[in-house]
Amino acid sequence: EMVVNLGGAVRVSEYAFPGTQELADNVCAALEDRKAALISNHGAVGVGRDLGEALEVCTLLERVAEIFVHASAIGKVTLLPSEVTEAEQAIYRMQNPGAGGAS
Repeated sequence: EMVVNLGGAVRVSEYAFPGTQELADNVCAALEDRKAALISNHGAVGVGRDLGEALEVCTLLERVAEIFVHASAIGKVTLLPSEVTEAEQAIYRMQNPGAGGAS
């Protein structure tokens, strides 16, 4: 669900001072071809074609983060095999033609 709807693993931007162009550039770099990113020492950002989609992205991002925290607390986080994530990224790119190649 995360790969198909967000574009892949959620990246964390490099830190920059609040309200600066450097912060904006760092967040854009972290987003690149994805719909969500964590902003180092600030919070999170989600984007969409409209406000409704952006809210859905943010809701999914929060749920994914919660699942990750719980999985980490009880043991080991198990990543999906690369062939699965590659297939899901292909679906994401079909649904989001302007996204380019997800990495």
